[in-house]
Amino acid sequence: MSEKKSKNLILIITLVILLLILIGGGLALYFLKSDATKETKVDKEKIKQFQTNNPILSKELGGDEEALDKIGPLYQLDPFTVNLLSENKGEKYLIVTLSLELSSKELENELIAKKAVIRNLIINILSSDTIESISSDAGKEKVSLKIVDNINDMLSDGKIKNVYFTKFVTQ
Repeated sequence: MSEKKSKNLILIITLVILLLILIGGGLALYFLKSDATKETKVDKEKIKQFQTNNPILSKELGGDEEALDKIGPLYQLDPFTVNLLSENKGEKYLIVTLSLELSSKELENELIAKKAVIRNLIINILSSDTIESISSDAGKEKVSLKIVDNINDMLSDGKIKNVYFTKFVTQ
C-alpha cells in the first residue's frame, strides 16, 4: 500500500510541476505579447499619418490617381550596409538604398553639405532595429518616419517629405 501511495505522490508532484510550467509559460507569453501590443498602439497613429501624407501609399490605399505627380524632387543616397540587432545567434545585416523626397530642389545643396552627418544618422537608425522588426511593412514605415523626423530636425532650407526604399535586402 505504501508503494502505491508513493507512486500516487510522485504522479501528483509531476502533474503540479507540469501545471506550474504551463501557467508560467502562458503568463510569459501574455506579458511579452502585451508589451508588443503597447508599442504597436503608440506607433499606429504615426504610421497612419505617414501613410496619409505619403502619395504612393495613399494611392495604394485607394487615394488619388494624380498622387504620383505630386512627388517632389528626389535625392538618391549611396547604398547602406549595416549590422542589425539580432535576437538569434549569428550576425544579421541590411543592405538598403533609399531616396529622400525633398520639399524643394534648393534643399539638395544643404543635403550635400551635411551628407556625412545624414549618413551617420541613417546608419544609427537602421542598425538600432532587429531583422524581425525592420522586415515588416510597418517596420519599414516606422524606420522611414524616424529618418524623416531626425533629418528634418537638422535642416534649415526645407524639409524631407518622405523616404523611398529602392533596395531593401536583409540577411
